[in-house]
Amino acid sequence: MAQASGDPAVLADTLVTLAFAQVAVDGSIPTRGPDGEAATAALELAEQRGDWYHASIIEASFAIAESTVDPASTEVWLDRATDAARRTGNPFVLGNIVGVRGRVASRAGRLAEAERWFVEARAYYRAMGDRMFERVLSSELAHALRRDGRLDEAEAEYRQTIRGWQESGNRGAVANQLECFGFIAVARGEGARAARLLGAAEAIRETAGAPVTPFERGEYDAAVGRTRAGLDASAFESTWTAGRLMTVDAAVAFALSPPSQGGTP
Repeated sequence: MAQASGDPAVLADTLVTLAFAQVAVDGSIPTRGPDGEAATAALELAEQRGDWYHASIIEASFAIAESTVDPASTEVWLDRATDAARRTGNPFVLGNIVGVRGRVASRAGRLAEAERWFVEARAYYRAMGDRMFERVLSSELAHALRRDGRLDEAEAEYRQTIRGWQESGNRGAVANQLECFGFIAVARGEGARAARLLGAAEAIRETAGAPVTPFERGEYDAAVGRTRAGLDASAFESTWTAGRLMTVDAAVAFALSPPSQGGTP
């Protein structure tokens, strides 16, 4: 419809909005292929119009997409997104690029650096009163702490974030947090507890239509493998099934309970 209108401003608005929506849904946009070409066109239009808000969001998403394949390109996109964010003076966009820097550092294994970025980004959203994005950054911070082996600190963050995701009704996020509690249980040698948590998360993801992302898949598969290897086959299957049968509320309550209050079905 925008193309049929023949109005360049309408087409620009539509392309930028589509790119922004893809970031919201997928977290990033590939720089290559049809999606990348459309997003690049949207970015060029945003920059031509001085729409630095959307330009920064798109550039930051390109940085995330490039972070696993081209570190040099990633830094270029981060710098461009940062410059665009500063032009806006908008705390939401400034918080976004700081958080993206944290995600890039986390994916590269620079966990102490990631922690600093996530804490700074969270402060932007907290100051704005944006509870959802504050929760997003708290979750990212917890992931970095957990991957750095700081399990108690990570668990303290997850105890807050899982309640928030539960209250907001975001079942995919609740499932992710249950998996993270499961990963912590695996690291602590609590195999039966991990199996129940991971089983519960699996069922919730199926109901919510929220599969494990490709980025999360490696860590998830490794945790399931360790859990399965640490239990005999019948114990693993029965405990996993017990987790799958739990309600969301029961699964969250179980995750928040002391380990001594439930490792076996």
